[in-house]
Formats: sequence, structure tokens, C-alpha cells
Amino acid sequence: MRFLPTLLCSLSLLLPLTTWAGEEEEACAPLPEAAPRISQALEEPVGTEGATALLVLPRAALDGLDDPSLILAEGVTIVDSYWSPVLCASISRVRGPAGLRAGSLVPGLPEGGTVTPDDTYFTSAAVAEDAMSGPDPYRPLQYALDELELDAARLVTAGAGARIAVLDSAPETGHPDLGRVEIVAQIVPAGPAHHGTMIAGILSAKPENRFGIAGVAPEADVLAIPVCVAGPPERGDACALYDVLRGLDAAWERRAHIVNLSLAGPTNPLLQGATDRLDRLGVTLVAAVGNDSSEEALYPAAYASVIGVGATGRNRAPYPEGNRGPGLELTAPGVDIVSTAPGGGFAFANGTSMATVHVSGVLALLASATGDLQRARQTLLLEAHRHPKASSQVGVLPSACALLKKLEHPCPASAP
Repeated sequence: MRFLPTLLCSLSLLLPLTTWAGEEEEACAPLPEAAPRISQALEEPVGTEGATALLVLPRAALDGLDDPSLILAEGVTIVDSYWSPVLCASISRVRGPAGLRAGSLVPGLPEGGTVTPDDTYFTSAAVAEDAMSGPDPYRPLQYALDELELDAARLVTAGAGARIAVLDSAPETGHPDLGRVEIVAQIVPAGPAHHGTMIAGILSAKPENRFGIAGVAPEADVLAIPVCVAGPPERGDACALYDVLRGLDAAWERRAHIVNLSLAGPTNPLLQGATDRLDRLGVTLVAAVGNDSSEEALYPAAYASVIGVGATGRNRAPYPEGNRGPGLELTAPGVDIVSTAPGGGFAFANGTSMATVHVSGVLALLASATGDLQRARQTLLLEAHRHPKASSQVGVLPSACALLKKLEHPCPASAP
């Protein structure tokens, strides 16, 4: 297998990301130091399926490396490789014999290179398997739209001009109630899944079409980037770090304004480096804090560059299974959420995944109305911590109309 893909897609040849804030592209920053957990994981023998890790080589480490096989341990192969414009490095997935320590896969690691575990992240929603079907209008079941005053907000804007990258499992783009959803990069070759289809529906379901539900931001462009493989409802869809990183690069290349990450897992310096850099480039990242009823920090939500979202039910009651640890920045509706499901049907789901996408959708509405994503983000976070039900540490997503009023785009007085 060829070790390095063409470098014609290198960062120097990419156009700057067009953001409403006018941010300019900046030089690559060094990767964060590996956490103790990652160092420990590299020293632990892996299971019977073989050792897998990610080899990261910035351009300086590539100089003079004519034969990559010379730096690999015996029996280790490069499974896949690509150039990351976000991390400014070649990222390769390497695999070796079962029982080999991940840190031993690349004994000849060049100076400046990095090896990390190919961590797995999981989507954060429990999806009911028995989907509803039929032409009945389910809008009355969408209490979240009422709490967030989204029907009135859509009279101001429905999200036109905003681009939301959804890194998730694959949505059913042919669902009759889905609007502006396009699979722009098929990172994981898999068919439509419940989780990805539901996330897409919350954002883009066609309103007032006498079928199904209404989306939060139906005129925003939803850029679906499948990076997760469908799994059992009790565990969630599985998303390998290598695929998540490729998805973040795809979101950058498609000039996404907002990246929705309804997934959670361990910390990793590659994930932190990618999310931190996208944040510096003006991209807003929103992630789920997880559903383990735990105080443990999960990532990417717990990174400072990412908005970490927890879930609430009706009347903003806390979701008992939602995580409450570091990274929980604000809460949003995420319990008893009805959305689109594969096969043209509909289903209910609970979890911080559902809450996360409500925040992404409201952000898209605010940015569309004002033309200023950074101002929209700052206003949303400030007002979330001023919400009557906010605590000293955790904000509550305000109604879209309250936010639009703060941004001098009030909802019509006669709105329903």
C-alpha cells in the first residue's frame, strides 16, 4: 500500500475558510501532550484481533523517509493513510500482530512523529427500535420546539446560508421528511442508521408539509459525514478516531460553519489538536457529554474549544442518565425526542446526542439571521448562563426568540 497520499491537498494550497467572523487561516500548532491514559494504553497488550494505532508524521518528520516499512516493527502493516490539512500531518492507521503493545508498532518513529491509540467514540442516544410510521403529523409531540420557540423563530430565519457538518452514522437521505441533507464524504461505507437519521431529522425535517415533524433549521445545509458504524441501541454507534479525524478534515474542506459531534469517548491529543485548531479557525464545534450518569469527563465535549451539551426533558428537568462532569457547559432538550428513522418512519430517542443537535440548530438560526457566527455563539453562551434555570456552572439553552431579540432580530409579535 502506498504510504503517503498525494500532498497536493496540503494546507498551503487550501483556500481560507470563509466564516462570518472573517477568521483567517493560521499556521499549524503543536499537538497537545499525550494524557497519562494514552501513554498507559500504548503500553498495554491488545486483544486477539491485533494491535491498531495511529502513526502521525508532520511534514518535517517525512523528510528523508523513503521506505516507511523500515520504521515499523516486524509484522506491522499500514492499513490506510491520508494527509490531514487540519493537523498538517500524514495520519496512518497501522496494525500489528495480536498481543503486541500499541506503542511497539513503530520502533523507528522519526523525531517529531507521534503514535496514539485508535480510540473509539460512541454516539450518545438510546433509540427506540420500534419506529412509528404513517402520514400523521407528529409536530405536537415536539415539546422541544415549543420550549425553544422555534416556530416563531423560523419566521425570522430558517437557517439559510448556514452549513452544519454532522459527523455521525449515515442518515437516510431519501427519507420523505428530510430536506437539505447531503452526504458529502462517505468516510465509513455503511448504510442508513437510526442515530444518524434522527440527528439529521432534528435539524432538517421539512416543516408544514403535512407529514412527520418539523426541523430546527430546515433551510441550513446539513453536510452529513458518516464516521460511525451502527451498533446496538444500548451501546450506540461506534466511531473510530481515525475516521473522526478524517471527518473533521472533510468538514473543514467543505467549509462547515458548525460541526455537530453527538459522540463521546476518551481524550486523545490528535482529537484535541484537531478540535482546538478548527476552533481557532472560526469553526464552532458542539459535542455530547455522554449518557453514563457519571461525573467523568468525556471528549471532545470536555475540551475548552468545544461546547459540551447535556440533556433535559420537559420543563428543563435534568436527564438522569446524562453526564454531569467537566465539559458540561449547557443543557438542551434531549428526552423523548421524536425524529426521522430509516425506512421512511419516525422514532423516539433520549440522550445528550439529541440535546447537542438542538444547540447546533439554534446556532445555525442565529448565525443565519446576523451573518456573524462568533457573535451568535457568544450571545448563546452568555444568555444560557443567565437563564432562570441555569446553575453557577451549567447554562440552559434559551429560546431562539429570546436569543434573536438580544441579537436585534426579534420574532414577530403576532407569531404563534
